[in-house]
Amino acid sequence: MWKDIERIDRDVLRKGSRFYHNWLRERMSDGTVVGYLVEEMGGRAIASGLVMLREMDPPPGGGTRVIPHIISMFTEKDQRGKGIGTAVVNALLDWSKNNKYRGVTLDAAPKARPLYSRLGFRRYWGMVYSFSKR
Repeated sequence: MWKDIERIDRDVLRKGSRFYHNWLRERMSDGTVVGYLVEEMGGRAIASGLVMLREMDPPPGGGTRVIPHIISMFTEKDQRGKGIGTAVVNALLDWSKNNKYRGVTLDAAPKARPLYSRLGFRRYWGMVYSFSKR
């Protein structure tokens, strides 16, 4: 997935992949991440997506607030444009709605924004500050 998004050194990618798999396994075990995987008849994974339950600041009056956040969406290049990514997003939305969440967030890569807009997502105001050298 990362090879298609940005150029990353193979060693960094390998180490990051091991870390990510451990991180994901732990969160899927405790239920804070739910995922969908699409495979071809031969078993090749061609698309996937996850919902990560993000704990937010408490609302007025107390309690907890959790918002599903879509992460790690990916469709193999030769499978794009066939509605598979849309089906994965819809499955994640259905899961979130069926589990009584009021909405879903995601951070969309520029190439994917038209897909999410077609599905009814709208922009929200998020910002980031980086401590990297300027």
